[in-house]
Amino acid sequence: KLDFTFDITLYYLALFMTLFSLVMYFREFYIKGYFKKENLKLNEETNNYLIIGCSGSGKSCLAVSIIKNLKDNGVEVWISDNKGSHDYDFLQLPMTKNVYEFIGMLDRFEIEVERRLSEDKKHKPLLYVIDEVFPIACLESKTKKNVFN
Repeated sequence: KLDFTFDITLYYLALFMTLFSLVMYFREFYIKGYFKKENLKLNEETNNYLIIGCSGSGKSCLAVSIIKNLKDNGVEVWISDNKGSHDYDFLQLPMTKNVYEFIGMLDRFEIEVERRLSEDKKHKPLLYVIDEVFPIACLESKTKKNVFN
């Protein structure tokens, strides 16, 4: 007869110690001032941003937070989510879910920008977000030439 009580107890103890360590780690970060509210200033000099990090590091969560804030403050946002996730669905914005839809949306975006520039009136700010550039890099060379020229 096997008794798993000891193993389960050790597992819970290890889990508790891991969580305790994480809490202490983040507490130390907070005390040292590493966690603080940051303000991103969007203007003509700083209108391009790149969010990079390893898988699971929270890039899309940060992007969702920024996009929601921008949308709530009157910025019109278009999104190409080339990995086809559902991270942005709840925002109810113009969106594509794959690299081939991205090509069509990029064309429509260019037309919209040209239309706005030709009109003599003020428009809401317009932002195009591309999540996952890698699928675009994998397009055939001929397709990329048509898209980026």
